[in-house]
Amino acid sequence: MEFIYPWYLVGLAAISIPIVIHLFNFHRYKKVYFTNVRFLQAIQSETHRSSRLRNLILLLLRILFIITLVLAFAQPYIPASNNIKQGNPFAVSIYLDNSQSMETGMGNENLLHQAREKALEIVNSFSSTDKFQVLTNDLEGKYQHFVPANEASIWINDVKSSLAQVSTSTLLQTQANLLRYEKNYNHLAFFISDFARSTFSLPTNLDTNITWIFIPMQSPLPLNVSIDTCWFDTPIIAPGLESVLRVNVTNHSANQSRELMVKLSTNEIQRGLKPLSLTPKTTFTLSFPLFNADTGTIMGSLQINDNGFTFDDELYFAYTVHPKLEILIVNNSEGENPHLNQLFHSDSLMWVDNQPIHQLIYSRLEKSSLTILNELTEYPQGLILSVRHSLNAGHSVAILPHPSKGIDHLERFLSNLGAGLELHADTSSTTVSQVNTDHFIFKPAIERMPNMPLLPSVKKYFKINLNSRSGYDNLMTLRNGDPFLIAKRLGNGHLFFQASPLRPEFTDFMRNNLFVAAYLNMAISGQYQNPLYAVYGKPSIFYFEKPAETTPAPHLIKSDNTIDIIPFFRDRDGQTEIIVRNELPEPGIYHLRRNNKTNGFIALNAPRTESLPTCFSVDELDRMLEQKGWTNSIIIQKDDSFPIRSYIAETIQGKKLWRIFLFAALILLASEVILLRFWK
Repeated sequence: MEFIYPWYLVGLAAISIPIVIHLFNFHRYKKVYFTNVRFLQAIQSETHRSSRLRNLILLLLRILFIITLVLAFAQPYIPASNNIKQGNPFAVSIYLDNSQSMETGMGNENLLHQAREKALEIVNSFSSTDKFQVLTNDLEGKYQHFVPANEASIWINDVKSSLAQVSTSTLLQTQANLLRYEKNYNHLAFFISDFARSTFSLPTNLDTNITWIFIPMQSPLPLNVSIDTCWFDTPIIAPGLESVLRVNVTNHSANQSRELMVKLSTNEIQRGLKPLSLTPKTTFTLSFPLFNADTGTIMGSLQINDNGFTFDDELYFAYTVHPKLEILIVNNSEGENPHLNQLFHSDSLMWVDNQPIHQLIYSRLEKSSLTILNELTEYPQGLILSVRHSLNAGHSVAILPHPSKGIDHLERFLSNLGAGLELHADTSSTTVSQVNTDHFIFKPAIERMPNMPLLPSVKKYFKINLNSRSGYDNLMTLRNGDPFLIAKRLGNGHLFFQASPLRPEFTDFMRNNLFVAAYLNMAISGQYQNPLYAVYGKPSIFYFEKPAETTPAPHLIKSDNTIDIIPFFRDRDGQTEIIVRNELPEPGIYHLRRNNKTNGFIALNAPRTESLPTCFSVDELDRMLEQKGWTNSIIIQKDDSFPIRSYIAETIQGKKLWRIFLFAALILLASEVILLRFWK
């Protein structure tokens, strides 16, 4: 037992007062003479013994009264096993978990609501001399200091759910760093969370001079089903074509899900509705066909309602259907290729530009969906740089070799691009025997190959030596096993190489239906598509056309106009590059506006990290604290029947005993009064 005010113990010297009074009785006695006292002898003896016993009891009561009263003023307590110094004010750091998983439940059952109530109870449990700091996953700078209780209460009431995800080490380290600056204060750190397994990871004890209090906020696990991701089967997206949208849906629970309806909407119009029931711990892929009747940006969403977490029940996405594709054909001095002109001029979606290599405007490559290098015999340095930029911008480049010239220049050109090939002329007559219908170039055009298809014949070609590390996909294979048409992913685009030029003396490929499918899909796939969506906290890059004139910074504005943010951007090479990380605070569709014009759209979704609804139990958390050396920590379970004020008073500050001693002093005083009144 220790004392908050030990100097009050000096008052124990007052017990000498009743002792002195007892030893020296200053009452004067009056003599009364009796003629005969022999009849009072027995009474006198009995009265003397009774009076002496009463005086001794009174002396004891008075001594005990003084002792208990002095001890009550000295405020004795049984100290807790922590670093709390009684009499010093408290600096209290409160972390309030506002992650998406804390949105479990409705109304008063909502974990975030309950966590706010606990945080307010903590603040109200301290005195006016104490100060507080509130921390959330947003790590906002305005909260990085200590304030009085009334201001801390306002901060706590303002805490809302956030997409931000911060490592446990960062949060605990931030609390420790802020408390270290508060000298002459007792340091307390509260950590209020659901302790989700997907995000909580306890580091080694950061500061043994701080008393840490962990408060688990947990409820029965919801039966959670999430929409995880979506993607298109192929990058072929054009007006009048049907695209297939794939969607992954996961049941994270250990029970069979009820039948759910997965709804697809684009531009606020419902396009599909599919029922789904999932077995425990499984992922299922749904397919939604989308016919691209409109051009421009298509804003879409996928929705379910599983009565579990809400943040993963909707997935936003956006993509663009371009009205017209630009095709650039770079020719040698011998002129244009009639087969390419006939193909592209016959399609209203295509806009074709033929340019000779010596008059080429290199900036055209970066705006063309497909650039065809037709039988070039030389490859200037400027062409190499422009082709690289075009590929990085997501466009396609196709190469047709010259029948006899510049093959060594072509090999060096490919090597500089990081797509080196060895080419050797071969005059063997053969035919195409195999078509890769799984590749996006042919997949949209060929549902099923016939038993005896009419495939192109080849009279002469360049033999291509491929190895397993070349990174090329073989799209068309000759009967002898040599590649005829190959493709490789470079940057954000694709490089295509055909083993022969489009000349009748080499091949009849240009008279085959596969020729139309191959080169049209090369052009369509070369129209760069931004990612369908960004995920909060994961950097994503989006490219949009840069206005010709100088304009103010772009703004990302939420569809309901509630959020307006200037993102990180760079203007270069005729494009505006937007990098999305964690600037946008809410999921949804954002308009990119610049100079009062809409340049495009970006969809943002919440991360699915917390979709798995499992948390560490109190026993598991206790073992973790012991293993990591958190000996100066306490776990307070969520229990409304035992308020947190009592935990703070007894577990943190120690058990105060002054009320017990004050109550004992009152009992002793009352006992003395009763004794004097009734014991004559």
